[in-house]
Amino acid sequence: MWVDRLAFGAVPSVHLSPPAVRATPAAPCLRRHAAPRADRRPRRSAGTRSSRPAARPRVPARGGGRGQAKIQCDASDRRLITLPNGNRVTTTCYQAGEFDILAVPVQPFLGAWEFVFRSNASLPRSTWRGYSEEDRQHLLATLVPITWPITDEWTRDLFGLIESMGSTLGKVVLDSD
Repeated sequence: MWVDRLAFGAVPSVHLSPPAVRATPAAPCLRRHAAPRADRRPRRSAGTRSSRPAARPRVPARGGGRGQAKIQCDASDRRLITLPNGNRVTTTCYQAGEFDILAVPVQPFLGAWEFVFRSNASLPRSTWRGYSEEDRQHLLATLVPITWPITDEWTRDLFGLIESMGSTLGKVVLDSD
């Protein structure tokens, strides 16, 4: 059985607790931000005064280590939405219930492509003071913390999470029964 409301988050960088920390080599896309060669001028976008190389993500050495990161969980553009309480807000935050399950790759922690999952109902709500207290309960936080090893809010078992959600799950696209 598959659901049509699965959101994907990303772990852009990871902060690890010593001693299990090692830096990964820069990816080719990061190398273009390295110090400029003598034969070309450094690129600068309008309004930017300096260009710095992107931070290299760190992953735990094989065999363990604790790590923590924040997952960006928001819409790509600001949009006007109507909340269940009737208020209209312009935001990049997802609305609570806009998707059912957040899927996050933990490759920066493990060095292998695996995913962990979390139900929408258990995600933290926005705390930004620009929204009223009444509106915050309907808006998801744009950064969701994750640690490795994962805590109880997260699971590696997608199908177990789907079964535990039962009737609260959105539309079923395909049923394997």
